[in-house]
Amino acid sequence: MSTATPRENGSTGSSSSTEVPPRESSKLIADPSDPDMINIEGTIRYLQALGLDPEEPVVLVLAYQLDSPAIGAFTRTGFVEGWRTIGYLSME
Repeated sequence: MSTATPRENGSTGSSSSTEVPPRESSKLIADPSDPDMINIEGTIRYLQALGLDPEEPVVLVLAYQLDSPAIGAFTRTGFVEGWRTIGYLSME
């Protein structure tokens, strides 16, 4: 099982990567009013933790792969299943 961030597996970006512990990242990015959603603020924090600029084209690919229902938003199911689909099987 892999817990590597996308940057560790060869994706590109303009900033250095900062690893965020998986359990902490859930608290960091979840929408306080709906824990099954990641809102725009959580998305920006998540991208910053990965060392990605929200304006980078790779973010559009990530949004597609994680089944984003709207710009800057993710469902918990889409987020988890999307990462699982591309090979990140563990959040521990």
